[in-house]
Amino acid sequence: LELRLGGGYVLGTSVTGTLIADFWLRPGLAVELGADAAFTGVIGLTDADNRIAVMPSLRFGVRVEFRPERLVKPYAFALVRVSFSSSPTAMAGPVLGVGATAMFPSGNPRARAFGFWIEAMGGPLFSMDRPRGLFAALAGFTLRPYVLRE
Repeated sequence: LELRLGGGYVLGTSVTGTLIADFWLRPGLAVELGADAAFTGVIGLTDADNRIAVMPSLRFGVRVEFRPERLVKPYAFALVRVSFSSSPTAMAGPVLGVGATAMFPSGNPRARAFGFWIEAMGGPLFSMDRPRGLFAALAGFTLRPYVLRE
């Protein structure tokens, strides 16, 4: 199990915070479950109309990691993303992305569980009114025990 906590920017719309769990089926292959909340500022005609909208999203997919035995682990993923908001009420679509995880080198097994990750993703999101594009960049910290390669 790997837990990732982070945030980032959704191009042209919002900043987001995210929590992702990767369940490793074998070295280099994981099933990914995640949730995030995007925060978007809405500017109205008067001060009373200005507000912050929150758009929660769920993601489910597969992550393939290249070089899982190394400290720096590049990866690619494919997932389905569903986002909920007031207008439109829901958007869903396929998303593809790439990223990398970098773990801290240490002889201590407890210290070896920490690292950081960065990823970029994009894809179409479909709703009742019209399709929209999603382009996002995320970064954060990871908690994932690993074995040092001799």
